[in-house]
Amino acid sequence: MERIDIQTDEVAWDDDQRLLHRGELFTGEAVTYNWLDEVTSLATYVDGFRDGVQREWYDGEEPKSEMTVHNGRVVGTAREWHPNGQLAKEQRFGEDGLLTSETLWDEDGQPIGGHGKL
Repeated sequence: MERIDIQTDEVAWDDDQRLLHRGELFTGEAVTYNWLDEVTSLATYVDGFRDGVQREWYDGEEPKSEMTVHNGRVVGTAREWHPNGQLAKEQRFGEDGLLTSETLWDEDGQPIGGHGKL
């Protein structure tokens, strides 16, 4: 699978917000790096659209977020973490991309809200 650096390779976005690499719709992995050359995000694209697992990291190590995108919609479980590694948010989406539940936690892991089943 082709992998590009979204910050330095020849990339652009078309009017439909599809990722182009060297003028062509991109299929593969797009990554970003921090100043230490650590991966800070990884996204999979098919024909210019995000499709598959998308991940972000704090300074390339601690997880920041993770979600799955299919046909341009977030599906399944999406998670975000606090910088200390504690889970901050968990959202569940249906195959139609609609949010079905959400739970939030503070930096100590205590529940602070959410909507449960929507």
